[in-house]
Amino acid sequence: MKNHVAALILLTTAVQPSATQPARDKPIEHVGEIIIIGNTISQDRVIREALGFYPGQVLDRSKLQIAEKKLANLGIFKVDPVMKIRPTVQELKSPGPYKDLLVKVEETSTRRWKLEPGVNVLGQPIVRLLVEERNFDPCRFPATLDDIIEERIFRGGGQEARFEVVRLNLTQLYIELFVNNPLDLALAQVVRGFLRSVSVSCK
Repeated sequence: MKNHVAALILLTTAVQPSATQPARDKPIEHVGEIIIIGNTISQDRVIREALGFYPGQVLDRSKLQIAEKKLANLGIFKVDPVMKIRPTVQELKSPGPYKDLLVKVEETSTRRWKLEPGVNVLGQPIVRLLVEERNFDPCRFPATLDDIIEERIFRGGGQEARFEVVRLNLTQLYIELFVNNPLDLALAQVVRGFLRSVSVSCK
């Protein structure tokens, strides 16, 4: 009798599913297309580099909010908690294992102008113009007058730069450009040459 009971227990244990048996695996989801809207000045590549997502990558939804914070921390897009304006990264619901991401941004002012009067070593009056840019692009030369009026000139590359113009005296200008990306130094030299050629008319 004991042998029959033991056999019944073993048989029951064998046919019952294990409590720790994993459920059927879900299909792995990947990042599909990354759609970016609202960047009328900033280049797509600047946004994609900050996102950390790329098409075909395994989709980790926990990093969507992290990507939003990275975009906000760039300092080149509008962030207004009162108006609830900030960069957003949303998953577009769609069938299949590939999920498209929608990135929404709104450009903000990234340029600061400062005019400082002073005197040179000879006691002559000078004027120092300082321009700081958080979204510098050394390749974006003006193509139209609107580019200058709407401050699109040399913007959109996501780099930080400082531009100084100092009128040393009535006939001399000092122009300098500082960038924080060593890869842009060569291009900055081109920009310097362009600016100096323009400044000839000011002498």
